[in-house]
Amino acid sequence: MKKNYYPYLVYVLLTLLICFVSCTQDSPKDPTTNDEATTTTSVEATTTTTGTTTTTTIPGTLSEASLVNGPEDWRDQVIYFMITDRFKDGDTGNNETRFRDNNPATPLHNPADHKKYHGGDLKGIMDNVGYLTDLGVNSIWITPVVYNMREDDGYTGYHGYWAWDMTMMDPHLIPNDLSTDKNRGINFYKHFVDTMHANNIYVIQDIVLNHMGNLFLYKIDGVEKWNPTYKATGYGEAALLWIEESSHAGSAWIDIGLRKKPPAPFDSPSFYNICGAIGADSTAILGDLSGLDDLKTTSPDVRAVLKNIYIDWIKYTGIDGFRIDTVKHIETDFFEDFNLAVRNYVKGNNPNKKFIQFGEYFGSSHSVMKDYTTGNKMDSLLNFELYYAMNNVFRTYLTNGTLYATNKLTTELNNRSVLRDTPISNGGAGLSAADAVVNFIDNHDVARYLNASGHNTTTLKNALAYILTTKGIPCIYYGTEKDLKASSASAEPGRIDMPNFDTTGDTYNFLKDMIKVRKDNVALRRGEIKVMKDSANAGIFAFSRYTGAASENIYVFFNTAKEDLADDAIYDSSEVDLLTKDETLTKIYPPGFEEISVMQDATGDYVKINLSPYSFKIFKKK
Repeated sequence: MKKNYYPYLVYVLLTLLICFVSCTQDSPKDPTTNDEATTTTSVEATTTTTGTTTTTTIPGTLSEASLVNGPEDWRDQVIYFMITDRFKDGDTGNNETRFRDNNPATPLHNPADHKKYHGGDLKGIMDNVGYLTDLGVNSIWITPVVYNMREDDGYTGYHGYWAWDMTMMDPHLIPNDLSTDKNRGINFYKHFVDTMHANNIYVIQDIVLNHMGNLFLYKIDGVEKWNPTYKATGYGEAALLWIEESSHAGSAWIDIGLRKKPPAPFDSPSFYNICGAIGADSTAILGDLSGLDDLKTTSPDVRAVLKNIYIDWIKYTGIDGFRIDTVKHIETDFFEDFNLAVRNYVKGNNPNKKFIQFGEYFGSSHSVMKDYTTGNKMDSLLNFELYYAMNNVFRTYLTNGTLYATNKLTTELNNRSVLRDTPISNGGAGLSAADAVVNFIDNHDVARYLNASGHNTTTLKNALAYILTTKGIPCIYYGTEKDLKASSASAEPGRIDMPNFDTTGDTYNFLKDMIKVRKDNVALRRGEIKVMKDSANAGIFAFSRYTGAASENIYVFFNTAKEDLADDAIYDSSEVDLLTKDETLTKIYPPGFEEISVMQDATGDYVKINLSPYSFKIFKKK
């Protein structure tokens, strides 16, 4: 991994001359076609302990990774998103040992406090890869791995979104004896990626391009201020004041040694927009998001550094995709530059590689999101419009007796038409933006579904069933399969520890079964979609997923009402021949034999379905 302008370039060149590694390594076996029993494959690292000293030996030395081909089609993937610090503490030796204000009563590692480090690391994921493959997961999205600032006003950077050094692994994620060795730390991450690939799992790395951590003070009119009030015109006399041990020794409110100037080039004021705060959910481009120092992404120098840094993460680890944080706070043309550079690198090293890049636009409208997917920008975005729609359809009626869901799901599907309709190939995911949207029911920035739905697992299953049967790429937030609930209906408490890795729970096995249904039916993964019925109020929502082969047509029926629904005719009113008189549809989920016949009247071909309250059924042509 290069730092700044590649101070160890000579080392890398010598390494490459000695050891040339092929850039066209075969991909992991396609998880969608693997029906063998689950096995866990480990790419071993060894540890040796002598007295109190532990030494980690990992295979090979830092060199260019082989880029596996990537999924044949990203729509075949089920992504599992985890906050690494909250998944599993596999290595207690890397846990934070320092304290706030040097006070032993305020440890930065404290699993009882959701604001502090809990100890989850890469080894914890590797140790439980069998749990993921048993569930049916074939891609994981992990939170940022870069070196984070330790602490800010009682909170720690456990989540990874407060970068201090983007070129170095965060020491909480890797063996302690590698924490100060940049090259060996990155090579351990490569070992992690290799282990995931050996188990047929692709790795998506979360990255932050909009900001660093809250690393410096503003000095305005001689007064030092954190996060000054945003002014559109900026602060004419504002200057960066880095927190240094020498200048702030004895300041009670600053943790000595925990907050310090970052390494070059991120120590230069020219790398930042110095104009105060923009608030937590503003659409403003300039300014600090919640006090996080805003990178000057209009600067050619900043763009060049960010491109080089994150291409290096691909180069030296072999990861398979980027999830890009807070994209709405970055000018759109930045992504024409950044995403294209990434794809060009990937294409030049393995033309068969499909590297996905999807962004977080925290908003509810595809008409706004489209600016980030057109042209050569991102493959897709997190589908917040669907998230808000599902809130209204699957949980609102149950919690307050009011349904706001009129045509919400149909509207979201129709709104995708404004997104880029052409695939981005040559190093990209190879899909239209409408096909590649990442669908989710909750994540680390919103309340967990069960907290927001009054802990109702029935509607949880309905929501999961929908993201696994609708168009797009489904994403599961860690612990959802364990009915994980937070202490309150807010985002931060929702970042709690994975409770266990038991595979006998009801929701776990429901999700496992639904993932298998998706895997076994190509129409649910890659087929087109056509809504057949969308009730004006609580009631039937029905759609078909279909391919060119009529025998592969899938029919999904939801009842969003609190009463039984029967004898409600569902017509094929589309230009697509979804139903034909006298055909038979056979239920494939839930278990249990059931067939329905296609009938015809003056209106057209139709079926009738019986559904209990808040239930769904999936049928296939016989």
